[in-house]
Amino acid sequence: GAIHGAGELVIGDPSMKEDFVVTTEGLATGKSYRTQWAGQWAADMTFDGEYIWQVNVGGDNGVYKLNPETGAVAGSMRTGAWTSAAQRGLAYDVNDDTFFVGGWVDDQIYKIKGESWDNPGEVLDQWEMQVGVAGLAYHPTANVLAVTSNGIPDMIYFVDPVSHAMLAQFPHPAGRANSGAGCEFDETGNLWVASQKDNMAYLVETGLGPIVDWLTWRPASGSIPAGGSCTITVTADASRLGPGTHHSRVTVFTNDIEYPMITVPVSFDVKRIPVITATATPMVGEPPLAVTFHAEVNSPETPLASCGWSFGDGAGAVGLDAEHTYAAAGLYTAEFTAVDQLGGTAKERLTIDVRMLPVATIDPAAVEITISPADTVSHILTLGNVEGHADLHFDAKLRRGSAQAVAAAIPKRTAMAADPGAFTAEGLYTSLDPGTLAELAAAAAMPDAVGGVIRSWPVPSVMEYSWGLGFDSKNVWIGDPFSNTDHLVTPEGVHTLMRFQTGWSENWAADLAFDENHNLMWQVNVGGDNGIYGLNPSTGDVEAVIANGPWTARDQRGLAYNSADDTFYIGGWTQDIIYHIKGLSWDNPGEVLDQWSFPVGIAGLAYHPGGVLWVANNGEPDMIYGLDAKTHAVLVQFQHPARLDRSGAGLAMHEDGNLWVASQVNRMVYLIDTGMPAVPGITIDPARGAVPAGQSAELELMLDGAKLGAPGKDVQACVEVATDDPVNPLLRVNLLVHVEAGPSIADVTATPSIGEPPLTVAFNASVSAGAKPIADAWWSFGDGSEPVHSVQAEHVYSEIGTYNAVLHVVDEAGVEVTARVTVTVKWLPQLEINPESFNLVIDAGSICQRNLTVANPGAGPMNFQVSVAPSFAESPEWKQYAASAHVKGDFAAEPAGFAGAGAGGPDRFGYIWADSGEANGPAFDWVEIREIGTRVPMYDESGSTVALPFEFPFYGELHRYIGIASNGYLSFDQSALKGFADNAPIPNPDDPNHLIAAFWDDLDPSAGGGVYYY
Repeated sequence: GAIHGAGELVIGDPSMKEDFVVTTEGLATGKSYRTQWAGQWAADMTFDGEYIWQVNVGGDNGVYKLNPETGAVAGSMRTGAWTSAAQRGLAYDVNDDTFFVGGWVDDQIYKIKGESWDNPGEVLDQWEMQVGVAGLAYHPTANVLAVTSNGIPDMIYFVDPVSHAMLAQFPHPAGRANSGAGCEFDETGNLWVASQKDNMAYLVETGLGPIVDWLTWRPASGSIPAGGSCTITVTADASRLGPGTHHSRVTVFTNDIEYPMITVPVSFDVKRIPVITATATPMVGEPPLAVTFHAEVNSPETPLASCGWSFGDGAGAVGLDAEHTYAAAGLYTAEFTAVDQLGGTAKERLTIDVRMLPVATIDPAAVEITISPADTVSHILTLGNVEGHADLHFDAKLRRGSAQAVAAAIPKRTAMAADPGAFTAEGLYTSLDPGTLAELAAAAAMPDAVGGVIRSWPVPSVMEYSWGLGFDSKNVWIGDPFSNTDHLVTPEGVHTLMRFQTGWSENWAADLAFDENHNLMWQVNVGGDNGIYGLNPSTGDVEAVIANGPWTARDQRGLAYNSADDTFYIGGWTQDIIYHIKGLSWDNPGEVLDQWSFPVGIAGLAYHPGGVLWVANNGEPDMIYGLDAKTHAVLVQFQHPARLDRSGAGLAMHEDGNLWVASQVNRMVYLIDTGMPAVPGITIDPARGAVPAGQSAELELMLDGAKLGAPGKDVQACVEVATDDPVNPLLRVNLLVHVEAGPSIADVTATPSIGEPPLTVAFNASVSAGAKPIADAWWSFGDGSEPVHSVQAEHVYSEIGTYNAVLHVVDEAGVEVTARVTVTVKWLPQLEINPESFNLVIDAGSICQRNLTVANPGAGPMNFQVSVAPSFAESPEWKQYAASAHVKGDFAAEPAGFAGAGAGGPDRFGYIWADSGEANGPAFDWVEIREIGTRVPMYDESGSTVALPFEFPFYGELHRYIGIASNGYLSFDQSALKGFADNAPIPNPDDPNHLIAAFWDDLDPSAGGGVYYY
């Protein structure tokens, strides 16, 4: 098959059941696809301008429609009389959407209906051709059907598909027998033919001329009596051609024995038509509207004959420049026309909108307020339409941060995307300038800078890859393109054990976006229809699909959703375009509302209700950009928190306005500070409405100091008022709110914090005033007693119990802060040991016995346990083994150690251990989790990190993640999971550390069994 327009051939290998894509020079492109759909094997192909069609030999004997990029089956035709026998050759007629199919089994050629017909596959015509039909190809300009045979010898025939007459025949260029196979015309009108036995492809000169739609002739056939003649009118349609010289041929087939085929060359020189640049000022205004028109014309090859304006109201003017006044309101189409001396015509249209207009103003342009954390303050903005002559419609939104755009750090594109299914944009863009990166790094170092990491965690170990991200108000969805699975994870990084297969995706499923209006999680299909699929958040089932619009022409990556108007934003690095498209509730879901170029290597998208579209790229390095969704200006930019190259993937908006970010390379998910929480503490009323002509309206800003943020911080926000005033479509008011600092508490102590009743405790703290003086401070002791109004206090606890004592501090503005300390009152034991140590010399072979007295003169009972734990690490056996060059897997060479006779401890942190064989040891109780647990893919010398559903205390530190090592131990040090096969005695300062060595040995999970956690 030949893919016209791509310069590529597709060659089928029936023994491997695979189609290979090569260049016309015979070079491999690296693309191939399996033809497992074929019954026995897949035969000849044809190209319909968008898809490849290929014959199925065996099974249903149909023809299958294949995506030329992926080989995925997009349709088929499997009905009709021609399917009763296995066919071989296939050709397509673009003029009437029909196919020719035939083969040597029944020696028939069938003309059948294509997909646009009422009954695809129905036979329109058929005829017998006993030549051993192997391949077919159709030339739509010359109306010639080429037939390659598989015979003795192999031949090529040109056939009139209407009369079935043989027009020409010649031997196959391979010069072999029973070697003929498929064939296809290329765009030049020459014929590609394949030879089986010498594994060659040949391009054969046909003399039929290029396959063009600009050259026609009438009549196309007929009969000329002896001594007569016939005039054939050849027409070249320049409207279908670009500038330049074009060549083709008109081929005449006759029954003249000496001249059966005559070729007449046709050359056609198309001159460039004039190029117009036209302007009108103004294009919107009130009647009477005086408009100045100007045009510039470049007619590079042919002199200009005439030019002029038509104003759309019946009037016009000759020449490049004109002035015209529109007296009445209306929407007018002004047109400038330029005609050259050959009749080449160019037109440029401009729309002039004449109507009464509103005039939008807002006052003040900036607001700066100081507010106490305990206060609520109102401020009025005046939205004016005083000078307007039509109602002003407005829509007001709040955005965190200032509204100033920044110069975007944009890489340069260096190549087009070759692999539509790629996970990264490697090789498509340059690296960012080091100076730009230094500036970004300096900005990121500022206090409270946007882009700071709030939280991060590794993806669950059951995932091979992390790409798409979505947030459904409860869980984070993470797409794994390797396993075609979406995993649901809590915001703390704990797997919910819910996962959904994405078998509906063609290549893989990319970014996600949650649609709360329809309760659907939408995800991008990379490949196939390139659409977006709406998934049931409880089952993962597909409930809706949007797959129409120009954005589906190429595979996309990022997806975002705006719940306010039920629209999506979608884009990817194959086109470098962001599309704003209609959602399900619109008249035509998928239709493009807006689009713009953003050439950064688009990977992920997320929409903030403040009107900011967040974009994650896949580049060098990975970046994150915040764009104004209306103006497309870049408002903020910073480096991806992973600080890696080509690791950027999906994005999702958290409910608090911060951003979930995925990293492919290190398999991490980050929650980063956007500086744009949903502007808590600030509201605007009314948020939308209309202002009558000649009037103004008040917009009330309400600021709640308790919700604005931490006391002592400045909050920046921006009121954006979108209007239908064409001159002032977007008004902005920058807000700067100083939240006064409240009091602070430090160095809180309770001495002692544990003891026997009656327990006298001294409380103390350091207290500092904020913006206002401190009005009061008091301790409440948690036992129902009266509070003491002082920072320093003393209190006696008479009853056993655990008490929470709280210090309250309030300033004169009513801002209150608290600090808490715990006091435990109980009867305590008291340990006495006699003697404190033994230092004995024992004769070899003798037994020595001494008494150790453990006493408790305290008031509470004391539990104790005695164990003897000799240090195997200091034994001669281990020291000799550790110093030797031992080999991994040589278990026989390992010395047998002693680990405390089945029990040990306590160490200085109080940890003890004992096995079930000890007298006071735990009862053996094995819990099998293979059926309920999560399997961890592991191999020899590997490790994986798993999130814990709680904070686990271990030697004075709290941990949220634990590492699983393939060698049978757990460690809280993620760098100490691989390469430690020797189960060395502990304690030992060498790696691995922070470990629980439950079954430490040189293990290889890939050799059998499995590793699970629950």
